[in-house]
Amino acid sequence: MIIPETLIADVNFTAEFNPNALRFNSELGFLEVDEAGVAVDSLRLLGFGVPIARQGGFDRSDVVRPLTEFRDLPPAEQSIDHQGKGVGPRLYNVRAALAGAWSKPDAIGVYTFDISPARLLDGRQAQGGKIARLARHAGRIARSKLVGVEAVVAGIHDSYGDADAVELEMPPLPQARQAVHGVKTPTGVTPQFIIVRNPAITLRKVGETNAPW
Repeated sequence: MIIPETLIADVNFTAEFNPNALRFNSELGFLEVDEAGVAVDSLRLLGFGVPIARQGGFDRSDVVRPLTEFRDLPPAEQSIDHQGKGVGPRLYNVRAALAGAWSKPDAIGVYTFDISPARLLDGRQAQGGKIARLARHAGRIARSKLVGVEAVVAGIHDSYGDADAVELEMPPLPQARQAVHGVKTPTGVTPQFIIVRNPAITLRKVGETNAPW
């Protein structure tokens, strides 16, 4: 059993947030906020992330409106390496997973967000093995040189249908970058992330933590 305290040991929460309300959702692999005020048909999840600001850099606002359209991203983010899984902020289930991300901020935001399970696409099983994932990413890079990055990202976006968010496991390359930094994932937890695809889903910052590298 995963004890929530092991995943939030390095987080400085705001005074308004109650970390005792957290429990580990083993089906999703994410911490879930179990408290009054959550809609009956929704889950309130907690994730670690560094949302991108429209003007570039990281959005450090207490309330973040997700950027979910390719054209709204700053030019530095408009690449297959950054958008190879689709557009939208990525919220990770563990702090350690940020060591595998391309960007390396000094601080990581900790956010809650509400999602209906019926609107959350579980894409983990469809990802395939390590070799298949590496080949798929290489193919997307090659295709982007022929038809453009935006067209390839649009195809990825369409593959998720109308889901508000999609959950995926960490790809091989981010896992390798995490290993290079010597950052280990807590025992018993698989590093995963949720891409928020609906701009109406609000990310509310409830804390911050230092970078794990």
